[in-house]
Amino acid sequence: MALASVALFLANRREPEYEELEEFDRDNYYHFFVGGGHYRLLKPFEVGALFGTVPERLTQLFVDDEATGELFAQRMGYMLTQTFNVGFPQCAGPWVEEYANRSFFTDRPIVSRRLERLEPGEQRDPWTGATVSAIGRAADVSPKRLEHLVNAFFGTLGMYVLAATDLAVRAATDAPEQPAPRLSDWPVLRSFYRDGPPRNTRQGAELYDRLRDVETTYNTVMELRRTGDRDRAQEIIEEKRGVLGLHGVAARVERRLAAFAKANRRITDDPSLDAGEKRQRLDALTERRNAFVNRVHDRMRERLRE
Repeated sequence: MALASVALFLANRREPEYEELEEFDRDNYYHFFVGGGHYRLLKPFEVGALFGTVPERLTQLFVDDEATGELFAQRMGYMLTQTFNVGFPQCAGPWVEEYANRSFFTDRPIVSRRLERLEPGEQRDPWTGATVSAIGRAADVSPKRLEHLVNAFFGTLGMYVLAATDLAVRAATDAPEQPAPRLSDWPVLRSFYRDGPPRNTRQGAELYDRLRDVETTYNTVMELRRTGDRDRAQEIIEEKRGVLGLHGVAARVERRLAAFAKANRRITDDPSLDAGEKRQRLDALTERRNAFVNRVHDRMRERLRE
């Protein structure tokens, strides 16, 4: 298994689509790119982690210039906490994730930076279900957080129930027609097959983390200056000069990403478009967004290396 896992990793590492995969996706699935299709096979938990993921990550350290010991340690920590459940009791996990606003499995925020700025009841995106959106708006709680709790406690069965109730809610509220689903949007099939441009990528996750770091560092320096602690502010400036130098770029990137999100919502809610047209336009928009994210990600990384 270890030899086969390493061989597959080496075969995939130059695939552009594999390069875009998020870290949790690489660690939990074997990926096969055949005839333009992307097929996934779930790794067998503990055995797959020990004899699949560990050899792959060790090989990555030797053959990938961008791989670091920090990344390796992070992924081993992920394996211990998510695969082997080392840490706090599993029943407490979803509540800890809610408090931290982060899914430990995907390492994504539950409520994105853009949605955090909205009232709780309006924290939804085009992929948020109609049921949790209606409940969230009525109770003034975050639909994204509700959806995460259902998925965390009830898993696939809970999401199937929500999908069924979504049909009734959408019909009752006369909601616009949903975009046509991809093959990878269908239950069960989506665990084994991917099609269309990915909605989430490794570069996107890293870019959002970098934008958050830039904003946090800049706000910290401004607050220290405002309160008169200029010595500490200068220490942070010297320590993170490269990060602070990206503040202007980060602000422009944030505005562009917000424009993509707005365009996405506009297409999804447009009553004049049928399901097929919405899917085509959304996929084209996602491809443009991913290309933009990849360019910005690479440029910001190069700036930090200078």
